[in-house]
Amino acid sequence: MPCLYIITGSNGAGKSSVGGNYVPPELKDSIFDGDKLFMQKRSEYWKSGIKSHKECKKLAIEFVTKTFDSLVDSALVLYFV
Repeated sequence: MPCLYIITGSNGAGKSSVGGNYVPPELKDSIFDGDKLFMQKRSEYWKSGIKSHKECKKLAIEFVTKTFDSLVDSALVLYFV
């Protein structure tokens, strides 16, 4: 049976550094790190010419949210098929 692991916590709680220890080894390459993706996308938007920190943050949050939702939907489809 497929499983979806979601590890949450406040900033600095150790999600990125030790969270992977709670996931089976064969899934370690497919870990979604929203904080890391957010930082990458915010930087990409800034470098693309969007020179408003607020707009870069908004776009990055939207991207991370859509990506996460899509991954969860895909995991659920695999589960229910």
